[in-house]
Amino acid sequence: METMRELIDLLNTSFDASAPNAGIQARQLLRDIISSGELPALLQSALRDEAYLARVAADSYRHNNGFDKIVLVAGPDNRYKLRLHIWWPNRDRHSEHIHNHRWTFASVILAGELEMEFFALTPGGRPMQRYRYSHPPGGTHFVRDWQDSVEVQTVFAETVGPGSSYWLGETMLHRILVHGRSLTATLILQGASLSPACDLLSGVPLPDQPMVKVRQFTVGELSEKIFSLLSAPTALIGHRFPDPTKDGNPYGS
Repeated sequence: METMRELIDLLNTSFDASAPNAGIQARQLLRDIISSGELPALLQSALRDEAYLARVAADSYRHNNGFDKIVLVAGPDNRYKLRLHIWWPNRDRHSEHIHNHRWTFASVILAGELEMEFFALTPGGRPMQRYRYSHPPGGTHFVRDWQDSVEVQTVFAETVGPGSSYWLGETMLHRILVHGRSLTATLILQGASLSPACDLLSGVPLPDQPMVKVRQFTVGELSEKIFSLLSAPTALIGHRFPDPTKDGNPYGS
């Protein structure tokens, strides 16, 4: 593959975003993309395609969890998305709220480290406030509504670095913590939406914020971010993954 359009064709024909094993498929596709060594050429081709950059910029923004969310590919009817998440260096240590997702997804670490924690609803655990988080049609707003109080406990924790990959089902409660010392980047492939909303848990009540509007990147901002990522000493430009993979492990390898 030499262009993003060829990658789009590959994903359209190879990824069944609604399949029960969509997470396993997504993880293997990500590993294949990285192992091929073609990711830099694909991103460079994006920088030469103004129409493509405009579409990506319209769907990309600074996420309130501290990373730049860049949607490289959105499948037909948004049935899947291939995304870059980038935490730039020299930022404060950042920890997400505990959350799950509306879809199954897989991720591969391109650079930096993620501290990952997984949780289960457990009576007698840590008290949390549960909110429902949804994304109405239109692409520029998110809605957060308080639901109830719950209790959770940590069931698994791990630090993962370049070369690690994992997949998660939509019901798994988790969060990640990123240190701001160096560039951290991940490539994510998500499957079809399985729910209109996901859960977000907070240890303290969150201020009323019924609707959050995001600001999409301009084409110039997006180009600069992709160029900066290509210029950084990322470790997974042509990483080769060992075989066989442990696809039954949703927490990575």
